[in-house]
Amino acid sequence: MNDGKIPCKGCDKREIGCHSTCKDYISFKEEAEALREKIRFEKDKNYGSSYFSTRKELTRKLNRNKNYSV
Repeated sequence: MNDGKIPCKGCDKREIGCHSTCKDYISFKEEAEALREKIRFEKDKNYGSSYFSTRKELTRKLNRNKNYSV
């Protein structure tokens, strides 16, 4: 496990599109996704599936009501 730090920061091999081939970044992304799924599972276990449907609906409403003009 890479202690949560993104491997790209300070990487001298960094270039456009390197995330698709960088083994360190791919490993980091897989670990982050696994952690995200674990958190989702725990929340679902504790709050029930309605937690996510309510949250998704709230996010949709907020996104619809955003005023993007500056």
